Amino acid sequence: MIEDRLRSALHTEVDRVDALGAIDRAVLKRARRRVALSSGALSLVVLAFIGATAWVAMQPRLESLPARQDQGAEWESLPTAPIEGRSGHVSVSTGTELIVWGGSDGSDDPAGLVDGAAFDYGSRSWRTLAGAPLQVSNGRSAVWTGAEMIVWGGEVGDGSHGRPDNGAAYDPSSDSWRELASSPYWSLASHSAIWTGTEVIVWGGVTESGSATASGAAYDPRSNSWRSLSEAPIAGRHRHAVVWTGTEMIVWGGVDVSGDPLADGAAYDPKNDSWRELSPAPLSERDSPAAVWTGSEMIVWGGMSEEGGRVDGAAYDPATDSWLEIPRSPVGGGFPALPIPIAWNGQQMAVVGAGGDVALYSPEDNNWTPLPDPPAGRVMAPSLVAEGDGVVLWGGADPSGGESSSEGAVLHFSDTPEEDGEDDEKARKEEIEPVRATVFLENGVKRADRRSFTNKLAEIDGIANFEFVSKREAFKRFKKKYQDQPEYWENLPKDALPAYFMVTLSDQADISRIVELLEGLRGVDEVLTETTEAGDL
Repeated sequence: MIEDRLRSALHTEVDRVDALGAIDRAVLKRARRRVALSSGALSLVVLAFIGATAWVAMQPRLESLPARQDQGAEWESLPTAPIEGRSGHVSVSTGTELIVWGGSDGSDDPAGLVDGAAFDYGSRSWRTLAGAPLQVSNGRSAVWTGAEMIVWGGEVGDGSHGRPDNGAAYDPSSDSWRELASSPYWSLASHSAIWTGTEVIVWGGVTESGSATASGAAYDPRSNSWRSLSEAPIAGRHRHAVVWTGTEMIVWGGVDVSGDPLADGAAYDPKNDSWRELSPAPLSERDSPAAVWTGSEMIVWGGMSEEGGRVDGAAYDPATDSWLEIPRSPVGGGFPALPIPIAWNGQQMAVVGAGGDVALYSPEDNNWTPLPDPPAGRVMAPSLVAEGDGVVLWGGADPSGGESSSEGAVLHFSDTPEEDGEDDEKARKEEIEPVRATVFLENGVKRADRRSFTNKLAEIDGIANFEFVSKREAFKRFKKKYQDQPEYWENLPKDALPAYFMVTLSDQADISRIVELLEGLRGVDEVLTETTEAGDL
């Protein structure tokens, strides 16, 4: 019965392939492989005829240990920077350099630091920055415009809560600074700053009067001039999340003037100087959430609430003004790792958790992947920026005391290792366990429906972990398995093979209950089960 469905799918997907018979037999042989019985566990294989394009290994829920780490990820320590160790500094990535400036060295002196350095990704070397026309202060922000690092905001370090200066712009090509014109409003700390492609927009934060504001301003570096923003339709706030979508600045969460956490947000259109409120998010109120823009969605994650650090998050689609929850993360997102170090590398979101551990979230796969712990990591206020296919982590402070760090590391990662040793192969086989149920999803299942489906799987008691293998990943594995028989795959389209889920349970007696639950999930077409025996994989 299962083979009939596979054969039908193959004929539908690969009708242009000349060697259909050989490919069909090879895939059916793969489908028939029996798995070794171990620990009385069972697996459910969910075959989904959907057009996903990347590998997902859905991790267990938070109370379970992660099922799989990215074995292709490796930290490489950076040379020690030629400046004092620090935390709370500003940083930008120019594409060729990591630039860090300011911050605090962790001493009792609240004034902070006014120097900086740049790390060249290519030469793996540091250089110090020219002196800045800026006073010692805390609470700064920085953005990269493509030509300059704009540093703005903050308060003087003498406790008077005054404006230290007007901010400045640093040009790495000439190693020089220039002062900014005076802005129509000022934030002492915890505001947001983004670059639109033509303007730097700063918004919210703590004003010179000590209140949380809903005001903002936009700076044009070409004319060295500012304009005020229209007032936002939401409460003033600071320590909020912010992203730039290409057409709108979206802000969400944070805390109000009383210090109470918030769970609302708004989007600002600089072209029309107008705001719109966001639909309600499926998240609780939180202080210091983090966010990235993926190209189509804002992903909000982590932060602090009355219950402590948050491990949940949600994705907001501005095109539909709608939210969708994402799986709980395997790392905690709260104190002392605030503000949360977060970066987007073009495909995945990297975050540093409260314990100093690092994880990746892939929105395409709706999956978290724990990464190896960074060397000599500092949890409190380090830099985390995207660099190529990886991230760079630098600086930060140890919450238990001691000096701030002037060290860092770069992490390059891949979705799936290209080559695996015998131990890795054995470990993978041990993860595949004995009883399979095939669950076919309805035709036309959309990405949002698939994500909702995986979220529902994560909520089912008795599921230890599950994974999704996309069509392209299925082809990659198929090709690797039959690498000595290219006639099976050389003419096969990379998206020809069906995708599938594999769900691992801890109790074989749960099979009937799990199947019944799966049959009740939205988008499920049919659930079939097949018992396997110990033996060949």
